[in-house]
Amino acid sequence: MKLERVEFIYADIPLVRPFQTSFSTQTVRHLIVVKAHTSVGIGWSECVAMAEPLYSSEYLSACVDVIKSFFLPTLKNAGEFEVSQISKILEPFLGHPMAKAALETACLDAQLRSENRSFAQFFGATKTKVDCGVSVGISPSIEKLEEEVASYVEQGYKRIKLKIQH
Repeated sequence: MKLERVEFIYADIPLVRPFQTSFSTQTVRHLIVVKAHTSVGIGWSECVAMAEPLYSSEYLSACVDVIKSFFLPTLKNAGEFEVSQISKILEPFLGHPMAKAALETACLDAQLRSENRSFAQFFGATKTKVDCGVSVGISPSIEKLEEEVASYVEQGYKRIKLKIQH
């Protein structure tokens, strides 16, 4: 495939309740969707970095910058490539795993769409459904936490991850 251009779609998704961790409280999930235009079609992905470098050194606007300034020109100069070669092509650029993953996943999505294959087929999935989990932010009290967890269990969540602070 050839990478022709990339679009970045910015979105702010309000959270059901404030999500508190040991380093911040979020009320909105800021995200960027990557839309890769390739010679085989269009692919989509989400950049998983946060808006600010609080959890990791990567953050959304830096991901966009490194993709625009370095990754996109490098992949365009590479000409034809297989998705499996992207990590090798971008290897000279240190770090930025979230930005690299966002771009590589969008290209993989374009390839799989052109082949009429799903991610599940590509990765060899054997199940048609997987249990969904939820991450629960720090609660103001143990009682509130117990209520929230009970509500998620009642809704059918099988995995619950608790944020803690000491």
